[in-house]
Amino acid sequence: MIRHVWSDFAKIRGLIEFGFPFTIGTPSGPVGRFRALARRTRFPKRSAKHFAARTAVTLGWPIGALWRSIAECHAMRQNVGAPLPRGTLKDMLWRALRHGVPPLEYRLYRLCPGDGRDADLVFWNDGPGLAALSRARGADMADVQDKARFAQIARDQGLPHIATLAQFDGKAQLFPEQPFVPDQPGLWIKPNLGRGGGARWVLCDGMYSDARGRRLTPSALAEESLKAECIVQPLMQNHPAITALGTEALATLRLVTGMTAAGDAVVVAGFLVLARSDHPTTVNGIICGLDEVAGRITRAIAADGTPMQTHPDSGMRLAGAEIPFFHDSVALVLRAHQSGWPRFLFLGWDVALTAEGPVLVETNVGWGAMYHQLLDGPMTRFAQLVDAHV
Repeated sequence: MIRHVWSDFAKIRGLIEFGFPFTIGTPSGPVGRFRALARRTRFPKRSAKHFAARTAVTLGWPIGALWRSIAECHAMRQNVGAPLPRGTLKDMLWRALRHGVPPLEYRLYRLCPGDGRDADLVFWNDGPGLAALSRARGADMADVQDKARFAQIARDQGLPHIATLAQFDGKAQLFPEQPFVPDQPGLWIKPNLGRGGGARWVLCDGMYSDARGRRLTPSALAEESLKAECIVQPLMQNHPAITALGTEALATLRLVTGMTAAGDAVVVAGFLVLARSDHPTTVNGIICGLDEVAGRITRAIAADGTPMQTHPDSGMRLAGAEIPFFHDSVALVLRAHQSGWPRFLFLGWDVALTAEGPVLVETNVGWGAMYHQLLDGPMTRFAQLVDAHV
């Protein structure tokens, strides 16, 4: 009973943090028009369910915006240790209601009264617009959301990618045909659909163990996987140059690509994510900006935007470090977008940098603009490409 009530509360809370599902006034500029599209397409169907959700968002956003604005102003005061500029709470709430700027991102971007940078920024609640642009071009979302299907497309196109050792649907083994009993030294097991995290399993003395200290025999691990809708992949190892920076867990190079009117893929933005000992995966890891010409790290920040000069585990300086196979990685994602997923207008690629070269991990329609903009400011190339579609 309590679990169901909490689940319903969480859904309602999520709805009141989205922003209005409509635009107030006439948007200007390509990013403004894109954000207006995102609001219109959040609840596209003319159904009772979508009408109810749209109504809940419209009525709940003023409450949610006020609640979040007060909380974020409190966090800002704690961070600076001094009073905020006069009118900050009012300005934060006004931008949330008038322009749909999430209070959290107001704080992370360090906006303030009189600051007009938000007009050129893409926010987390604009995600539906990215999917809408690709659907308008005939893209099938399953081509990227279904990780097994993604691997199949990559395999058909001859693109280096992390192999799928086994696939389960929660009831049966879908792949391979023979019963799967793992024997690889390391495995990564993750949900086949969605963007949930995975589990790292390492083989030692005939038993697989994970970060929580569980130990299972290979057959027991296969039986556990059978109960979930998941895929099993071999555990990849970083290039030695990446490991030397201080991360044992797999680092990922996130490259965003977009399609031009001529049908050519171009790089829109990119960053490198390094894990750290207190965050053993790249979730909440260290975000590194890139010099796309030199293929080197320019600067690094923590997940909350705090600047970082060195890796906390190794003490290695991050700025200036060379990224192995950077230009090969760029060539790989451009080829992948054009050959395997040309109907998607924008895609965010996760690339593993191994000793043998770059390997595709996955791609996503929603690729998180926040870290790109925290590192490098508004995405000029995104605005140029999206201009023709909004």
